[in-house]
Amino acid sequence: MMVATLRKGIGTVMFLLLTTGCWDRVEINDLSIVTGAGVDLADDGQLELSMQVFVTKQSKAGTEGSGSVASQTIVRTVKGKNMADATSKMQELLPRRVFWGHDEVFVIGESFARKDINATLDYFIRHPSPRERANVFVAEGKAKALLEWQPEIERESSEALREMTKSYTGLNVNMLQLQQLLIGPTRTAALPLVKMNMFKGNKTGYIHGSAIIKKGRMTGRITGTDTRSILWFKNEMRNATVTVTPEGAEEPISVFLNKNKASITPSISKSKWSAKLSIQSEGLVAENPNPLNLMEPKNMSKLVQAVEAEVSSAFIPSSGEPSGKMPISSVSRMRSAGSIRGSGARRRRIGIRSFPPSKLRLTRNAKSFARASSPGIHQVLQRKSENRRMMNLLYILGLSGLGALNALLEWKRASGRERVALMGLILLAWVLAALVILFPQLPDPYETTSSLFKPLAKWLRK
Repeated sequence: MMVATLRKGIGTVMFLLLTTGCWDRVEINDLSIVTGAGVDLADDGQLELSMQVFVTKQSKAGTEGSGSVASQTIVRTVKGKNMADATSKMQELLPRRVFWGHDEVFVIGESFARKDINATLDYFIRHPSPRERANVFVAEGKAKALLEWQPEIERESSEALREMTKSYTGLNVNMLQLQQLLIGPTRTAALPLVKMNMFKGNKTGYIHGSAIIKKGRMTGRITGTDTRSILWFKNEMRNATVTVTPEGAEEPISVFLNKNKASITPSISKSKWSAKLSIQSEGLVAENPNPLNLMEPKNMSKLVQAVEAEVSSAFIPSSGEPSGKMPISSVSRMRSAGSIRGSGARRRRIGIRSFPPSKLRLTRNAKSFARASSPGIHQVLQRKSENRRMMNLLYILGLSGLGALNALLEWKRASGRERVALMGLILLAWVLAALVILFPQLPDPYETTSSLFKPLAKWLRK
């Protein structure tokens, strides 16, 4: 009788907790949804904060009882002594509460980046509202002008910038990665540099190289060619089209490298740094206007050598000497292990396997590539890590309490075998839940099933 009463009481409490209503709801029409933010250096030396706000309103075309949602973005700008002051003034300017939950783009103006970005980054990591996964860019000119840009294809400029990072046309760095780089052992950071240009009377933004950050300040920039070299070193080169004219060909041949893998093996010899860069690539012959038969090993070898030379040129400055913009002094001829498929031809393996070590000598500019750190950022990151561990511990303790309570309520009703099955199921559920709490990056059931059956599917297709 007591157990039944206790069960009913627990069920009533759980029901009341799940039916608390929506007294603390926040309507979307009461929010100023920030889709992009940027900071510039004002003429009077103050911080100039610009916000791109997504506005939703009822469309006039909607009929009574139903209507479509029309959307647009507006850009508002305020000045302040620092980020906190500017943010509070921005809230006074907007009639709705500022909501940072959808801010996925943060743009830093070039003039502000050359001054100091440490305090601004420190504010964003301390404040709980801005997203740490927002992509960070440096604008060549004003960040406000980039936010006001109206792209022809995407809905707003912030969405266009996000799509650029997904295509890996330049570096892809978010707020959290930038903070970790600036407090890491190398204290190195490079951010994608966005440039505005006029095309047929319309403004167009595109990634134009990268900005180098040193001691919290932008000290220089590197070209798009050097940026692609960094993508190779970081193993982030997803797709690349290489156009070469091999020996024996009259017209250029284009090869699409769609599977690339790079690894670095550093070493020290006589107090000098060196590194072995290994690249493995697989590609498709995208265009071959020549009567050159690539099924012949001799012709295929010439094409591979030409592709190797073209990719190797990305690591060699045009002058042949160490460049102040690039931490690479020289590189030996590359030989990549991979395969190239021609039009209508079956897949073939290339009989070359090694990539000799390339000497990597740091120039004076590269040695101090980006030594910047804010003590406050490190302390906040450490505090967040401790809070996360504490919350995980509380989750597991609560999960253990629920499992023990369930076992206590069902123990007397169950028989011998049922008790064993009950304890086994509770223990299994506890282990699975603990794994999800402690390791949120684990693959979900769909990814696990796909990884198990993909090899079988490939084997069946053969």
